[in-house]
Amino acid sequence: TRHSALRATALRYPPHYPLYITTVQMVQISDTLCYQLTKNHHAFLKKRNGSTKRTGSIQFSTEPGNLKNLNTLKYSGICKSQTIDISAVADANDRQVVQMTLLNANKAGVSRGTASKRTIPLKKNFRKSVKSMAKVTGLSYRSDLSSVALARYAKVKAGCVVANGVKEGVKVKAGRA
Repeated sequence: TRHSALRATALRYPPHYPLYITTVQMVQISDTLCYQLTKNHHAFLKKRNGSTKRTGSIQFSTEPGNLKNLNTLKYSGICKSQTIDISAVADANDRQVVQMTLLNANKAGVSRGTASKRTIPLKKNFRKSVKSMAKVTGLSYRSDLSSVALARYAKVKAGCVVANGVKEGVKVKAGRA
């Protein structure tokens, strides 16, 4: 059946028609155009609809580089040319540590797929890590996200402390108190 499929493909085109594979070249587009094209349909989108007009609906986005997990242009990790990602990763001792990743795709000739990536492990104590984050984000690299990155770091760091067994998580009360 494979030969019949190949024969059917070959019969579809006249013999003088060249059969060759074309390559597609990616072009750079602006951040706003990219967001307008992908804001309602992408793989990381989570839509939560409210049942009434009062509760409303909200759209979350789980892509890497989105610090607030909101589906907006400001926090988008897909469409922005400069993004900050703060996440927990396992180190060599199988312990959870926090790392900050900076993606920069606004250099000439660099597409979004091959963006320059800079990873900064935040293994020191809280104050030193905050100081190094402020040094990177506060000066020239997305200074509008410095406070959001700090809040995300505090939450991820607290989760890593619980995951490593240093502290216990907050106990949830069952029922009415």
